[in-house]
Amino acid sequence: MSRRTWPPNPLSVLKPFLGLALILAGCEPSVQESFTNIPSKQELLAKARKYYADRQWDEAIPLLLSLAENPGPDREEIRLLLAYSFGRSGRAQEALEPLLALLEENPFSSAALEELSRDYSRLGREADSRRCLEAAKRIDSRTAHRPGLPEGVEDSPSGRRLKEAMILADRGRAFQALRLFEEVRKDRPRDPLLLGSLGSLYAALHRPREALPLLKEALELGSGLPSAPLLRRHWLRCLAQAEGKEAFLKELGRLAPELASPKSAGDLSKEAIEIHLDELRDPPGAAALLARQRPALSPADTLILGARILIRQGSPEKALEVVLQGAPVLAGSPGEKSASGKDPRRAAVNAFVKEAPDPSEGEALLSLYEGSLGNAAEASEALLRSRNLEKLEGRRREILTRLKGAPLEGAAALYGELADLARTSGRRDDVMRFMEMARGLAPEALEIHRQAVKLFDRPEEVFLRLRALQDVLRLAPDDKPASSLAARLRQELRS
Repeated sequence: MSRRTWPPNPLSVLKPFLGLALILAGCEPSVQESFTNIPSKQELLAKARKYYADRQWDEAIPLLLSLAENPGPDREEIRLLLAYSFGRSGRAQEALEPLLALLEENPFSSAALEELSRDYSRLGREADSRRCLEAAKRIDSRTAHRPGLPEGVEDSPSGRRLKEAMILADRGRAFQALRLFEEVRKDRPRDPLLLGSLGSLYAALHRPREALPLLKEALELGSGLPSAPLLRRHWLRCLAQAEGKEAFLKELGRLAPELASPKSAGDLSKEAIEIHLDELRDPPGAAALLARQRPALSPADTLILGARILIRQGSPEKALEVVLQGAPVLAGSPGEKSASGKDPRRAAVNAFVKEAPDPSEGEALLSLYEGSLGNAAEASEALLRSRNLEKLEGRRREILTRLKGAPLEGAAALYGELADLARTSGRRDDVMRFMEMARGLAPEALEIHRQAVKLFDRPEEVFLRLRALQDVLRLAPDDKPASSLAARLRQELRS
C-alpha cells in the first residue's frame, strides 16, 4: 500500500454523518436542530483517548482513523494512539501504516520508532525491530540537550505557537523554529521556557553571541526550571566560545557554590573541564580543575578526562597507562564488557575511544595499545586514522569560526560542510545534527536535500533519508532516480 492511500478512505468513518447532513438539508428546522450536535474534532479525540485509556482498542480505532489525516498539532498524537491501539489489539501489520506516515513527517519521534520496533518484533521482523530501537536511542541522545517540553505550555494562541516552534526545533527545522520563536517572543518577552529554548537552539547552531543573553535571562527568570542545570552548562560553553578564557573563569568562580553542591557539581564540573579542553585548548587549566573537582566526578569520568588531558599535554603513553589501570572501572561501562569478550584492558580502551569527544584522541590511544600487543598493522592503521582525524578537526574548527560571524540565513553551506566532515570522521550524530540544520536554513536549496539523501545512507536513518527525498521531489518532481529510491525504501519498510 502506498503512503498516499493511508488511511484507507478516512472519510468512510464519517459517511453516516455526511448522509445525515444531506437528509437534514430538507427537514424542518426543529428536526435539524435535534440532529446537528455532531461532535467536534476535539470531542472525538477526547472520546478516543478515553477508549484507549480504558483499553477499548476496537472502539478507539475508528475514531482515530477519522482524525488521522487532519492537519494540526494533535496529528502526531493521533497517529501514535492509532498505532498503539492496532498493536495492542493484535493488528501489528495495520499499526505499521500510521507509524510510517508519522515518521516520514517527523523522523525524530523516538516514541514512534520504539512502537515500530515492537510491531516489527510482533511480526517476526527482528532485524528491522533492532534497527528501529537503535534509531530511537540515537534520537533520544541527540535531543537530550533541549530544555522543557511542549506539554507544559498553556493552551492559548501564543502558547500554541510556542509549542509549534518547539516542535519545529525538535525536528531539526532550525531556521523556521528561530523565526517562529522570535515572533512568539513579542507576546511572551519574559517566558523562561521560550528564552531557554531559543538560547539552546542558538547554542546548537554554534551562534554563542546570540545564545548568551537569552540563556542568561532564562536562568534569571526560571532558576527553578528542571532544565536550569542544562541551560547553565550551555551558558558556560557559549561564554567560552564568545568571550574567551577570562570571562569563562570569572563565571566559573561565581559558580563555586554549585561546583561544591553534590546535586549539581558532577555534570557542571565535567562540562567545565571539557570546555577547558575543547573550546579554550587549555590542558593545564583542565588538569587543575580536575584535581579540584575529582570528588564530584564519577570514577569513569575522572579516568577519561584525565587521559584526555594527558594526550593534549603530549603524553599519550601515560594516558594509556591511566586507561589500562582503570580497566576494572571502564570495562564495566554499558555494552563494553560483552562487546570485548573477557579482555577488560581492551574493553577499557574501547570505552575511551567511544567516550572521547575528539575521535583523533581515541585513535591515538588505540594505536599505542595495538602497538603494545605487537599488532603493527593495526597500530599503523589507527595512527593514520588519528592523524587524518586531527586534520579534519582542524578544518572543523575553522568552519565553526567562520560560522560565528556568518549571517545565519547564509550559513547553510557551512553546515553542509560540517556534515560532510562529520561523516568522514565517523561522527554520525553530528552528520544528523548539521545536515538537518542546513536543510532547515535552506528549505528551497535542492542540492542540500540531495546531499542529505547521500549522507543518510544507514538503515537506521531511513526516515531521515525519506524526508530528504520528499524535499527533493517537492523541488524536482520529475527526478526519476529520487522517486524510484523513495518507492523502494517505502516498499522495504512495509514488506
